[in-house]
Amino acid sequence: MSAVVGLAFGVALDIVTMLVASPGPAGEGWSFRGNGALVVPIGFGAAVLAGGWTGVSLFGRGVTAWLGFAFAIGAAAAIPSFAWPVLSLVLAVALQLFSPSPRRLSAALTVLAGVAFTLGLGAGFRGAEAVL
Repeated sequence: MSAVVGLAFGVALDIVTMLVASPGPAGEGWSFRGNGALVVPIGFGAAVLAGGWTGVSLFGRGVTAWLGFAFAIGAAAAIPSFAWPVLSLVLAVALQLFSPSPRRLSAALTVLAGVAFTLGLGAGFRGAEAVL
């Protein structure tokens, strides 16, 4: 399932990149057109990875609010200057407050799900790039 979600996010990142590359916003001295559109997969791709890995990790540990934290971490990572302090604080609080019930996934399956998410994200981005 994590590979499918990663694939969907990869396709979405490629579509947004394509939409920004041609008629993208521009101003005096800056532009998202052309190579400027790389801010989407580089900046937001990292945010999607951070949120995805957090979600997989918390789900595997049995944290019930894993999806909310995954979106929160992804949103925080989209703002690079605030990302790391917020990420570390939220994750530390999440792990302390929401002590897991029995693990949903073993540590090995959690790592495999994270790898599957990452590969799905890359495949979705590259696949959409080839098709579009």
